[in-house]
Amino acid sequence: MKVDWKGLAEGLRNQMFPPAHLAQIIDETHKERMSICVNCEYFRKIGASPQCGHCGCMLNTKTRCLHCQCPINKWMPVVSKEESDEINKASNGNS
Repeated sequence: MKVDWKGLAEGLRNQMFPPAHLAQIIDETHKERMSICVNCEYFRKIGASPQCGHCGCMLNTKTRCLHCQCPINKWMPVVSKEESDEINKASNGNS
């Protein structure tokens, strides 16, 4: 089980402080991905926190990471890692 810490960090940022111009796509992506995850054989709910039993990720955050993908290919990235890096730079005011 390999946890994608960078993806989770981006997902957490997108959950807590989504870039204004991406808020709608992040929300739509999250909802679409969660609808897939809840029907997956690896879906686990620990307390109130949905988790992937395959990769160990917390799904409320990972599903908001736009460059992340499901490790068993049930959902794919919305943007490339490079595009995500550019978004993150712009969001941090480093453009």
